[in-house]
Amino acid sequence: MTSVSWRWCLKHASVRFVIFPAIHGSLSNASGMDDGDNGYTVLNLMDVVNTTGYIQQVSINFYQAPVPNVAALWFYILAPMFRNDSLQSFVVVKQYLVPNNQLLNETGVQTIIVPITTNMIIQDKQYLGVGFGQSSGSPYRVAGGRNRYRISGANITGTFAGYFSQTSSAGMASTFILISNVSSTNQEEGFRGMDITIKKSIIMPIFFKALNTTYGTLNNTGVDDNDFGYLIFNALDVVNASGFLVQVSINFSVSPSPSQAWITINVIGATRINTTYYIPSYYTVPLSDILNQTGVQTFNIVPSLYIQQGQYVGVWFANNLSGSAYRTYGRKEYYAALTNLSYYVENDYVWTCAYKPTYGFAVQFQVNNY
Repeated sequence: MTSVSWRWCLKHASVRFVIFPAIHGSLSNASGMDDGDNGYTVLNLMDVVNTTGYIQQVSINFYQAPVPNVAALWFYILAPMFRNDSLQSFVVVKQYLVPNNQLLNETGVQTIIVPITTNMIIQDKQYLGVGFGQSSGSPYRVAGGRNRYRISGANITGTFAGYFSQTSSAGMASTFILISNVSSTNQEEGFRGMDITIKKSIIMPIFFKALNTTYGTLNNTGVDDNDFGYLIFNALDVVNASGFLVQVSINFSVSPSPSQAWITINVIGATRINTTYYIPSYYTVPLSDILNQTGVQTFNIVPSLYIQQGQYVGVWFANNLSGSAYRTYGRKEYYAALTNLSYYVENDYVWTCAYKPTYGFAVQFQVNNY
């Protein structure tokens, strides 16, 4: 493989077409639960699209099996309109009725290829919805804050789909592959800012610049913040533009235990009640990523978590083996003693925080705003 410049590509490449796939969603069946979506059109708010492309395929992990030659299963591209409390309105951009002879009378994962001729093009900030109509089964429930929204009815007629309600912080077990493409004319602007590799006459990007925003501070004040057993966030570090949380760094004053620590990274949203919050999504740091040492440790969030403007990033140090961060000052620290964070998430419970306006904890995070 040879690395070359974009100018070389413009001069020598006969094909100036860049293709790169993105996978959204989750097929986990770890909950063992039926999501109960038969008769509904459903989307996972966490699986928002961040680039333009076309839907190549959709996979669903069925808890209830569909019935071939009878099932009515719809795919929708949905664009958000406006929100009112827990309700969100959408318009239907595109729809595709899956040929029912493509479905099997089986539980588990089934993958449906979406023909390119259907023109199922999806754009930035849009969603893929699935309508589970007559005899089309129902997917497993996926835990972990995928934020399921749904509306009664599987065949949404007309342009305005109506109001979807947030019925769970969990979601349906489905994924979709988005094929994004960038084409270029003879002008140099098509490849400007791209690093290119050439392999078997195919042009593929190895770097695209995203707009990264860094929040927080890792200052070492020499004082421990005593974070054992608490969920903590700094209100000063409110996110000012929606995007994807991709990395979190913590400056540990007390080292965590790699084999017994329990640390989660949490997206936190405010309610209308002062000092009361909820968790739309979270990420459990793998034990293999945790080191038994003090100082700065950086955790990559894979897959990244969607975070909206006005939300916060918090860290839950679940037990006394999860370490504790250095204290910082003036970052408006909120904290709550939680013993079972997943219970609050799965049951859509809110929780109340205490407030230390002059304190904070040493955390820094990155949000990619594409």
